[in-house]
Amino acid sequence: MSTLNNSIPNFFNKEKSKSIIKTYQEIHNDPDHDDGIRYIVIDEPSDGWINALSSSGIISLCEYTKVQLLRKSNGRVHFKILDGHIMPGHEAIITEYEASKYMKRTTRHQGIHIVVENTKNREKFYSSVREKEFIQHIGIIQYNNIAIKCSLITEGNQNIKTLPPGEYDILAPSQPYSSMKIENYRIDSDKGQFERVWFSIDNAQSGRHLHMGHVSRGSLTVLDINAWESLYKELIRNRIDGNDTGEVGGGKYIGKITLK
Repeated sequence: MSTLNNSIPNFFNKEKSKSIIKTYQEIHNDPDHDDGIRYIVIDEPSDGWINALSSSGIISLCEYTKVQLLRKSNGRVHFKILDGHIMPGHEAIITEYEASKYMKRTTRHQGIHIVVENTKNREKFYSSVREKEFIQHIGIIQYNNIAIKCSLITEGNQNIKTLPPGEYDILAPSQPYSSMKIENYRIDSDKGQFERVWFSIDNAQSGRHLHMGHVSRGSLTVLDINAWESLYKELIRNRIDGNDTGEVGGGKYIGKITLK
């Protein structure tokens, strides 16, 4: 996760800054009339989030959040958050270095559909992270002709039931997931990435997600750390309610799950 000093100076006083800060388009004198539309893309080992400074303090933004670059000031880039769950329509700040590194011209895909089959099978699974053996109720996640195992529930959670068959919406991530255990899944610099990105499952019982881990409390929990990164990359680039303009709104859903 990127870092940014948690201070809120007069960067957000637009009346004072308007006369001394040129717009993004004026700074670059762009003959292509660049509208400043960018998407957050992280091309390095990461937990899946970047930090920015808003008028409310530090906020975290996930990949493929749509933003619009506005202007530069004192080594910082001002931008507007255009969609997603975190402060859409509001202005935030990031360093020039981080803006050039994480805010890219690219495109998003228009929604992903994954199928999850409840195999009805129970398997022993040893977690090297938790140093413990668990009994997992196994499901198979299928997408783009790829199949990976997940746990529908880990035995020992007697008061929780697996998700019933049906169709569910997948929400874009809304905040970094934090837990004393979750950071342990990053076993080296190349594995266990994007561990703090959990995709909420809408239209389901409260607290159900699609995520990486070794213990499921009714969520769809991908057991294979390496497989998670590939699935994450497919999921995060999608938005089914977004657009590619400077309008504010949308970007809150990435696709659907069919559970059989």
